[in-house]
Amino acid sequence: MKGLLLKDLYYLKSMKNALIVFMGLWILNFMTRSNYFASLLMISYINGVMSIQTIYEEEKSNWNKYSLTMPINKSEIVMSKYLLTFFTIIVSILIGIICLMLFNNFSININTLSTVAMVIGLNLMFFSLYMLIAIKYGMEKSTIMLFVFIGVMVLTILYLYNKLPLVKEMFQNIFYRFNSINEVGTIFLSIGIGLFLYILSMLVSIKIFKNKEF
Repeated sequence: MKGLLLKDLYYLKSMKNALIVFMGLWILNFMTRSNYFASLLMISYINGVMSIQTIYEEEKSNWNKYSLTMPINKSEIVMSKYLLTFFTIIVSILIGIICLMLFNNFSININTLSTVAMVIGLNLMFFSLYMLIAIKYGMEKSTIMLFVFIGVMVLTILYLYNKLPLVKEMFQNIFYRFNSINEVGTIFLSIGIGLFLYILSMLVSIKIFKNKEF
């Protein structure tokens, strides 16, 4: 497991120039804004996507075929991807918080902690779906499938919301109940749901990967 993580970290290190450019643009674009949610979501999302690119590199080089000759099992390969993406998200958010504290008036309080928790939760939910599809169908197909799925889902929800009063009322009730949750509840709910879906996705991905032939 340690060797797999180091291999992927070396790959990310080779992308350091792109990461530096992105961080510079992120600082210029978001440091002067007070929308901390968008700032942290952007930096963690982009870096999370970069970590998943290790799957694409392995597909191109047929690395998974050769990995089976090594003293590692398929479960460890999948778990290493999920751990790498998880730590990338967390580290990106921590770096973002430090930058916001240095260059903006960001301060740690219960409101900002709930914002951070929502960012973590949304990232975990998104990548739980993205990584599951990537491991099942490969990176090239998964990217197209994911955004088509999200696009169709959003358009369907908007259509039903505008055309069916019952659906509109249902969503309004959901939003009302969510807004009535206090900050502490938001922290536990966001991270709890995100972690549950992320772990569930990892377990399903392990099962899928074990049945794959290389």
